[in-house]
Amino acid sequence: MEKQNVNNFSDEIDLIQLVKVLVKKKWLIIGGTLAVTLAALVISLLLPRTFQSSAFFRLSSGVDVNLEELKNIQDKIKDNLHNDLLYNLTLEKTALLDDTLEEIEMMMRNVSFPDYKKYLSRFTNPQRFIRFLEEKKQAGDTAADGLKKGIGSSGSIEQCIEPVYAYSKKDLKELTQNPRDIRNFVIGVQLTGQKESPEKARAFVNALAEFIKDSIIYGKLGDYVAAQGNKCREEYNKFANLIIKDEFKLRQLTAKQSDIEQLLKKYPEAKNMTGRELLSLDKTGYRYLSPAAQLVGIESYIADIKENLAQNRRDKQMMGLKFDFFSNARASLTGEMSGYTFLAGIMKLKDSFFAEKKLPDDSIQQVKNELSIDFDKFMSLREEMQFLSTPTLSRTPVKPQKGLITAVGFVLGLALSVFLAFVVDWWAVNKQKITHEENA
Repeated sequence: MEKQNVNNFSDEIDLIQLVKVLVKKKWLIIGGTLAVTLAALVISLLLPRTFQSSAFFRLSSGVDVNLEELKNIQDKIKDNLHNDLLYNLTLEKTALLDDTLEEIEMMMRNVSFPDYKKYLSRFTNPQRFIRFLEEKKQAGDTAADGLKKGIGSSGSIEQCIEPVYAYSKKDLKELTQNPRDIRNFVIGVQLTGQKESPEKARAFVNALAEFIKDSIIYGKLGDYVAAQGNKCREEYNKFANLIIKDEFKLRQLTAKQSDIEQLLKKYPEAKNMTGRELLSLDKTGYRYLSPAAQLVGIESYIADIKENLAQNRRDKQMMGLKFDFFSNARASLTGEMSGYTFLAGIMKLKDSFFAEKKLPDDSIQQVKNELSIDFDKFMSLREEMQFLSTPTLSRTPVKPQKGLITAVGFVLGLALSVFLAFVVDWWAVNKQKITHEENA
């Protein structure tokens, strides 16, 4: 018990001694803390200021959705469901239908997650973004000047882009319990940009949104050209096969027509046969139409085949035109060009390509009009992707955080000053002892 009291007394003496040291060196502590705090404040004032701009940019898949048609289909199905005797089941079906149509509309209007991931690798490419900014600068966009600073990797761009999903993380967690209903779409992206001035930060967000739009148009246009080229080649071969079949049928029917005409010349009285006449002499008892009636049927069939043949030849010709056009368009596609440049190049190619073609009918104009309709969808896609909240113009810098830097400087200065106070006191107390031991 006595030993414990001695230890407690020693600890109390030590604590009192520490307090005495702090009081004795208070000016050193106060001065050191103030010095480091002021140094931190000066550093925060000297650091370059960084301003931030943010905006929400809406994405679109570019799919042409006839919402009025979807609503009509919905109303018709609902009318049929209301005739169901099981009323409770009808309500469940109606609710399921509403959810399904909402999903369809969302799927057709917004960008699916796999497509977003595919496009993400393109619009986070720093080299492509830098080339895009250079093109804007060459086009006279002065706001694009100086925006390349800080773009060194795909991560430097990706950190400025945050996808906004149709479902929240909580929704996705619940959906995982029912895998057949898992569908997620990116409705837009939250964009942030940090630059040395508010104007440049806003210009960066604007340029990034234009670049995302350009990248999506490039990707979808490239997919469209490749898919249409393959489709036109398949359709061309399909119509070529139909033409071969029609020509074979035509030869067969023409030969049969000639044979029946020869039969009528040999048996002139057969022209007067009506209805079904027995012509066979064997035991089968086959009955045939009269030769005259057969000629009428064959000639009608030949007329139909000639009509189909003409249509298939025209369709084959049109598919050949489209295939040649998309082959030329695909050959002009390079990874160096922007989406806008590619779209403008295809529009120019369309005019020059069809101006050189000479066909006897209006098939050239029809193909040209069909392509114009498709390309107009890409032009409208540019309008669909837009800001839902314009880039902000904040006059308050986000960096440096002067308050935080000053507070860290105060805490650091206080800690260093206290440590220095104990070191100075310890040296003052033990200096003579250390000197004496060294001389001894």
